[in-house]
Amino acid sequence: MATQHPHMTSTAAAITAAQAIAAIREQLGKSRVASEWSRLSLQQRAMLCYGAKLRPSTYAEMAIEDMTSDEREQIRVALVAMKTGIQVVTTTDPQEWRQAGKFKAERPPTQQQQARTEQLGRMRLNQQARQLDNRLQLIKAKSPVSGN
Repeated sequence: MATQHPHMTSTAAAITAAQAIAAIREQLGKSRVASEWSRLSLQQRAMLCYGAKLRPSTYAEMAIEDMTSDEREQIRVALVAMKTGIQVVTTTDPQEWRQAGKFKAERPPTQQQQARTEQLGRMRLNQQARQLDNRLQLIKAKSPVSGN
């Protein structure tokens, strides 16, 4: 049988560490989430807000307990997605990051990119045609031999 402190009741002995922490947080008036949120830098909170599709300029400085349940859930979902992404990227070596551009694979343009390129080409050709037409009109107007 476990020994108890002489002043501790059986109820107090049954309180787990998690319950004790929760009781202290209740007395302090701050949840674990609120405490962790307040320890994040403004930049870190802004990144989470951006990922949550919440305006960082509004929400990054806001206390988490002042947000709605939906807003807190959006931030939680963004945090889960960010943590998953961070687990995929394992290297932080600056030299590897600088060399990443050396291995750029040539990707074929998408249909949208091809259409945009063609549209820009047609616009340039139309502009050149207008300029040539304007020059031709000027030359015809200055020419002593006019068909008029």
